[in-house]
Amino acid sequence: MELQLMWIYRGIGADERVAACAAFEAGTLLTNWNCPENFRRKLCKKPPLEHTPIAWARSVGWPTPFFSFDQKFLAMVLSDDAHFRLAMDRGGIELFVPVKQYPVSDKDVEKWHRDNQDSENWDALASEFQLLCRIINYGVPVVVEGHSYTDSGTFYSKFVCKHFRNLEDGADIFILDP
Repeated sequence: MELQLMWIYRGIGADERVAACAAFEAGTLLTNWNCPENFRRKLCKKPPLEHTPIAWARSVGWPTPFFSFDQKFLAMVLSDDAHFRLAMDRGGIELFVPVKQYPVSDKDVEKWHRDNQDSENWDALASEFQLLCRIINYGVPVVVEGHSYTDSGTFYSKFVCKHFRNLEDGADIFILDP
């Protein structure tokens, strides 16, 4: 199962520059021009950019360096509240940051326990846990049964091994594989 970025991202508004800066520094900020196509179709609310970010930056008098334009453009957007608001309101730009946490519902946990009873479900169950480990490794805490896991090894040892011991020997998929 492939990690779908739209599960762990949310769009931000013109008043959330601090969140955008934190995601930019962490290397996890996405824009409506550099995100995967399936992400764009599902999460982007604004129409695709009429002009490229370079053309828009030129139109407002911002520098448009030939090398590393994306990084320098985003640094300019994030440099202060005025630039950020201008880009968000008039630039056709949408920014996306990782969610603060990825909660797992009690209903999903119950399903896992049911699936655990039949060895035919073990590989599918292991792949779900593997996906949660990827989400954690991406930097998004996963919350299961009221516990927040920020490390995939801890999630594996404290939750998976505790409740689903048979997966370690019975599933063909190793949960901690990247």
